[in-house]
Amino acid sequence: MSKTFNEDEVNELRYAAKRIMEILLPPTQMNDSTEWKDDPITDKQSKLLKSRGYSIEGLTKGKASEIIEKILKEPKR
Repeated sequence: MSKTFNEDEVNELRYAAKRIMEILLPPTQMNDSTEWKDDPITDKQSKLLKSRGYSIEGLTKGKASEIIEKILKEPKR
């Protein structure tokens, strides 16, 4: 039986695949696969950033991703 993925799950899988490609491929081969960074942020990114007190105005997926990475690396209180 196959699983049906919702939009957020599909976006997370795409993001993970692109991050893996960024790590494994040299930057000269990444031009096409980094175009997503200029897309508008996702609802999930927006909710997380708002819950942490960040303004989301004008953010792109790429910039939101960078901020979220920093948040996730912060020590737990």
